[in-house]
Amino acid sequence: MPQIAEQESRVLAIDLLGLIARLPPRQAVVLSGLAAGRSVEELAEALDVSPATIRSLARFARQRLVLLIQAQEESG
Repeated sequence: MPQIAEQESRVLAIDLLGLIARLPPRQAVVLSGLAAGRSVEELAEALDVSPATIRSLARFARQRLVLLIQAQEESG
């Protein structure tokens, strides 16, 4: 049974990575950075933007991901 759960996790991760790749580039970078454990402040400094911009990009990325996941579920 552990092998099945591991395979399902990999499939979910691959699907999620594919969906993240469909985000606008800055949103994808921010979401990936946050998922990797970088702080809002670190990302803001690295991208030369304000922390508020990072939070905004992350919010829009999450909203778009929800829509992409819903569309994927509807299409089968």
